[in-house]
Amino acid sequence: MRFSVIIACYNEGDALWKTLASCAETCAGEDYEIIVVDDASFDDSVHEVRRRFPQIRVVELTERQGAGPARHLGSQEARGDVLVFLDAHCKPEDRAILHLVEDVEHLRGSAIVTPAVAALDLQRWKSSTEQIGNGYFLDLKDLQCGWLALSEMRAVQEQRRRYYESPALVGCALAIARELYDDLRGFDCHMKLWGGRGPGSWPKMLVDGSAHPARSAGGRRTPFQPSI
Repeated sequence: MRFSVIIACYNEGDALWKTLASCAETCAGEDYEIIVVDDASFDDSVHEVRRRFPQIRVVELTERQGAGPARHLGSQEARGDVLVFLDAHCKPEDRAILHLVEDVEHLRGSAIVTPAVAALDLQRWKSSTEQIGNGYFLDLKDLQCGWLALSEMRAVQEQRRRYYESPALVGCALAIARELYDDLRGFDCHMKLWGGRGPGSWPKMLVDGSAHPARSAGGRRTPFQPSI
């Protein structure tokens, strides 16, 4: 199988099935799967997923574990050569997921690839092309963090494609080769926390240099991010 889309969720409401619908639309006709890992939600979001998308695999945790352990569990269930991790409130634009997978393949699995991340209006389910985050930073001295513009990162040219090195990882949207994920031992299963940003424990993250909506994934933004 070419790739697996792994989505961990906890009480995401309608955003979960809307995320899945967007994924299914942009990945139509591809050799892929979607895995939803429910971190002991108590709303009706997972029930609605089963009703709307009976073909999607749902893995349920009986006790809440946190984002890292839930994502890692999804990786262990996945069959794809490339793992695509998305938050349960993202709207990938046309071919955005495929571009991530293609970039991982183009780089021969040597780097983690993240897209431009656009602010997402959850009520209208529409991404903003004017509010886009690219790279991410984390200051380990005071734990301040935030988005970086492309101009603030080092450009990397790889066979006619331009990427940018990001010093930290945003977990809401990323793609990684299965082999590299296993070599790096995956997400930290002991970090049982939702809603925060941790240091990138993986050594090399590359941001796709295009800010075109076709290569962006809309996501719910946090107070760390500017211009929202």
